[in-house]
Amino acid sequence: MLTQVLVAEFLTAGHFDRHLAVVRAEHKLRHAAMSAAIEHHLPPGTLHVEPVEGGMYLWARLPPAEDAVAVLQEAKGLGVIFVNGDAFYTDGGGRQHMRLCFSSVP
Repeated sequence: MLTQVLVAEFLTAGHFDRHLAVVRAEHKLRHAAMSAAIEHHLPPGTLHVEPVEGGMYLWARLPPAEDAVAVLQEAKGLGVIFVNGDAFYTDGGGRQHMRLCFSSVP
């Protein structure tokens, strides 16, 4: 198929490797920008950003008294969306966790 030939050429010509380097560099900048914005704009102790090994998200934890679902409802009203931690726990945990995507935020 034509698309397979085009993808094969894209890969063998090294275009994918160059593209991947650009995307990784951009995501590194966006990760740093979101981390810095959280640190700069939120009062200390409001949100703890936990280090991750990879991906396009920050994993954050609210203080124990806070509930990510309630924060999400308020955030939606301000045009901010995140995935609350409940979606990632099978044991009912994650109520204070938030997954914040930085890949789609310029």
